[in-house]
Amino acid sequence: MGVVARTVPRLHVARLLGVLAARVSESVHLQFVLEWVRALCVEFGTIVRQHAALFAAPLTAVHRAITMRADQLSATANANRNTTAYLRVLLGLGGKAASAGIEPEPMSADAGSADEGASGSGDSEGADSGVEMDES
Repeated sequence: MGVVARTVPRLHVARLLGVLAARVSESVHLQFVLEWVRALCVEFGTIVRQHAALFAAPLTAVHRAITMRADQLSATANANRNTTAYLRVLLGLGGKAASAGIEPEPMSADAGSADEGASGSGDSEGADSGVEMDES
């Protein structure tokens, strides 16, 4: 990237940083875009420092876009970690999920009532018909 970044004319660096800021928030090729930002900052760092007012807006946009994307990725990673821990508990794999104190939730309210009727503890017709079948 550094070799290509060197060929960018100085007049276009600020505008290119602005374009890259927009691409950070929408591109699936995040690493590629971030490497471009890094290469431009390494190559033109002294010029950016000398003309700080000119580069303030694009660099702020890059910073804001990277921060938003990092927050999104962090939320996704946390959700994936929690889902994985929950699935490990459901599958009985234990490990960190079991020590995290994650308890599996019941399937549904209907599943609990169906189990009660099959055990004979309720006064439903299903329980009575089960008794009749045992006697005959």
